[in-house]
Amino acid sequence: EIAAREFPKAQQILLPAFVRHKRAWRGWRHARGRLAGISAGELYCLRHQRWDYHELVLTWIRAGERHVLEDPQATSWVAGRRSVRVPASPVIGLDETDQDTCRELRLHQRLLGAAWGAAPSMDMLRSVLTPRTTASGPAYAVIAPLTSTPLKDLPRETLRGLADCCALAGVACVRLVGAPGQRNELREWQRTLAAAGWTRVEVAESVPLLGLVELLAGAAWVLAADSAAAHFATALDRPTVVLLGGGCPGQFAPWRRSSRQVWLEHPLPCYNCG
Repeated sequence: EIAAREFPKAQQILLPAFVRHKRAWRGWRHARGRLAGISAGELYCLRHQRWDYHELVLTWIRAGERHVLEDPQATSWVAGRRSVRVPASPVIGLDETDQDTCRELRLHQRLLGAAWGAAPSMDMLRSVLTPRTTASGPAYAVIAPLTSTPLKDLPRETLRGLADCCALAGVACVRLVGAPGQRNELREWQRTLAAAGWTRVEVAESVPLLGLVELLAGAAWVLAADSAAAHFATALDRPTVVLLGGGCPGQFAPWRRSSRQVWLEHPLPCYNCG
């Protein structure tokens, strides 16, 4: 949905989700038929952590030149597998002193610079989303406490300590958002916040992806775990605070559109465990 809106003139080919099961093969065969019909002068792959499935997808496209990222930090990702790998561009090295921009964007910058002869600016690479509607009605805030894995979810104790923030920020209500399958967990968060004195908390249920973008675009402020909501809010340049986990620090975040976004980290002994 996002790609179709942001790149209306580009052909969209939706690949089946990556799963480790034979049942995916039927979807793969259909995708292979579509991709095999493409003959391109150049092929770019910006993915730095590629499983066998991703390597297969790259071989299905005929291309004169292939620009494929090889990240030296991703070697453990592919250790021990038996498939034939797509020949990659030279290994991309980075100046790790730049901590203001996530490593993923800097890898993209280096790859495109090697292919084009001149690196694009970081402003060109940072995601930008423009809301289609203007928010109306009472001011509200958005909290996105859940992620794709419980390891990155916000601890409930964190929100219990924020009981006064709603009043201080001058919003009429707080809206809890999450994935469609997280409704029951969001209800638990709502009850937890109500017990802590938050009486103006709503659960935004069954919000489609583009609806989430519009909801975040109208928020007075956003508090999020390291999730899709955090990245959307940053791309929309909303006032945003994100609690960033330590599994892969610096890889996909932090990145900012402006000083409105603050990513908070608290390094522990297990930091950078992958």
